[in-house]
Amino acid sequence: MRVLFVTTTLDVGGAEVMLVELARHLVPAGIDVGVASLAGDGAHGETLREIGAPVFPALSRRDGIGLARRAVAAFAPDVVHGGMYHVNVAAWTGARLRVRPLPLVWTVHQSLYDLRQEKPTTRMLLRRSRRVSGAGDMITYVSDTSRSQHRAFGFEPRRARTLTNSIAVPEQAQAAE
Repeated sequence: MRVLFVTTTLDVGGAEVMLVELARHLVPAGIDVGVASLAGDGAHGETLREIGAPVFPALSRRDGIGLARRAVAAFAPDVVHGGMYHVNVAAWTGARLRVRPLPLVWTVHQSLYDLRQEKPTTRMLLRRSRRVSGAGDMITYVSDTSRSQHRAFGFEPRRARTLTNSIAVPEQAQAAE
């Protein structure tokens, strides 16, 4: 199986670390992982390549849809996974604008307390994501709070799942407690 993860950035952050850890476990299990990054290699691009996950960088920050299309064409995934609003629409476009649409999964990593507190671009992408949220195969949320807030905002609820955002603690750290 080949999974293409489309992400906003590979800089230092929680979602980015989770993506690296996921690739670190999937690749040895025989799942081919590719990563399309809107902001280029960032802090984790080289690590992903060392793990065996090719990284497809964007030509510019405004190149999300083009990036997704190029990465889908180059990597030929079986599944496309978008992570966060800025790339979910791009991932949807890359997965759906094909002769045979690819399965599409989105992950939402944040809560949505007040739309007015979001940046104008994020508000626009949230509205666009809401319109196409029913076209994907699954939307995963990192908390029940995030899931219910996005449902109230109008995201498709039928394919929603909560997968709590947690990182396995190494045995050495558990023994030290």
